[in-house]
Amino acid sequence: MFRKTSYLIVILILVSCSKRSLDPEPPVNPDRLVSRYGTETRFDIVTWNIEQFPQAGTGTTKNLKQIIKDIDVDLIGVQEINDSATFLNMIDDIPGYSAVVSQYPTDRLKLGIVYKDSFISVSNVTQIFVGDWYAFPRPPLVAWVEVHAGSRISFDVTLIVLHLKAFGGEDNEARRR
Repeated sequence: MFRKTSYLIVILILVSCSKRSLDPEPPVNPDRLVSRYGTETRFDIVTWNIEQFPQAGTGTTKNLKQIIKDIDVDLIGVQEINDSATFLNMIDDIPGYSAVVSQYPTDRLKLGIVYKDSFISVSNVTQIFVGDWYAFPRPPLVAWVEVHAGSRISFDVTLIVLHLKAFGGEDNEARRR
């Protein structure tokens, strides 16, 4: 199914916030907010800036929960979690999924990892560059991810979820570089 890779590093990067749709066409099933993206034949991973979660309160949690179920991907790197407890409680309500959330920054715009816990394990969660606020205002979230096939590990990766300074302009672009 998957090839064992010893030293693969996956980096999820978001360099600017924007209003992009996951799906330009409306889903065929009216009970779905978006069409399915995940597959049974590959490891599907996405990154998603959820913009100041939960920006619209319970409406946000309801829609986000439905979209996570609808897209049915294996792992999601998430940016901009403002309420960790609400986020983790929401993920607990989605069968088959678990999540971790960064510790820093302590107030808002945290990073997270959402994953299918039936065949993925996430461990050694930490953050790097915590003291480098200029280059990394939201310290990258690092985790060891193992993808299992039955009783064996199909592959493992070091996953880094990164959320750089947003917006255009010479100063912001130089800061990201």
